[in-house]
Amino acid sequence: MSPGIANSRNIRAGAAYIELTTQDSKLVRGLDKAQKRVKAFGKSVGEIGKRLTAVSAVAAVPLLSGLKIYADFQQQMATVSTMLSDSDAEKYMDSFTKGIRKMAVSFGESTEALSGGLYDILSASIAPAKALDVLGVAAKSAKAGLTDTRTAADAITTVLNSYGLAAENAGDVSDWLFGIVQRGKTTFAELAPQIGMVASTAASAGLPLDELGAMIATLTRNGLRTTTAIDSVNGILRSFLKPSRRSNQVSTRARF
Repeated sequence: MSPGIANSRNIRAGAAYIELTTQDSKLVRGLDKAQKRVKAFGKSVGEIGKRLTAVSAVAAVPLLSGLKIYADFQQQMATVSTMLSDSDAEKYMDSFTKGIRKMAVSFGESTEALSGGLYDILSASIAPAKALDVLGVAAKSAKAGLTDTRTAADAITTVLNSYGLAAENAGDVSDWLFGIVQRGKTTFAELAPQIGMVASTAASAGLPLDELGAMIATLTRNGLRTTTAIDSVNGILRSFLKPSRRSNQVSTRARF
C-alpha cells in the first residue's frame, strides 16, 4: 500500500471519528435534554397528582355531607312511618317523602322540621289522606309567621282537635291565628306555641273561636305579653268551669 493511499484512509477515518464523536455528543446532549424533560414531566405529574388528591378530598366533603343528609332524611321518614299502620305506610309513605322534599324546596324549610310537623299532624289523629294538606297549610303559616313548620302544625292541629274541626278547616284556623296577630299586639311565633294552653279550656267552656281570639287580641293590644294574656284568659275560663264550694255543698245535701 502506498503512503498516499494510507494517508487518505487515515484522513477519512479521522473525519469519521470526528463526525461520530460529534454525533455522539449531540446524542448525549439530546438524551440529557430528554432525561431532564422526563424528570420535569414526572415532577409535574407528581404535582398534578397532589393537586388531584387535594381536589378529591375537597370534593369528598359535599359528597359525605350529602350522604349524611340523605341518611338523616331516611331516619326522619322512618320516624313518621311509626305513626301509620303497615297498610297506610305502604300506601302513603312514598307520597309523604316526595311531598316533604318538594315543600323543603318551596318553603326553604328543613326536612327535619317538615317531617316533625307531619309526625305531629298524624299523632293528632289527622287522617293520612289529609296530612300533607294540613302540613302545607302549616308550612305556609310558618313562613309568613317567621316560625318553623312543626310549631305551626302543633298550633293548628291543637285548635282543630280542641274544637272538633275537620282537617279541611286547617286554613281557617291559620287565618284565625293571623287575625289575632293583626288585631292584637303579638306575633305568630309568640302565639303559636301558647295557643294550645287555652284552646281546649275555651272549647270546654263553650267559648266560640272568634270570641277567644278577640279576648287574646284585646289583652295583648292593651299591653299584656302573649303568655300573660293567655294565662289570664285561661284563668277566667277555668273559674267558670270550676264549681263553687257552696254549689258543691248544695249538691251534696241534695243527694243525701
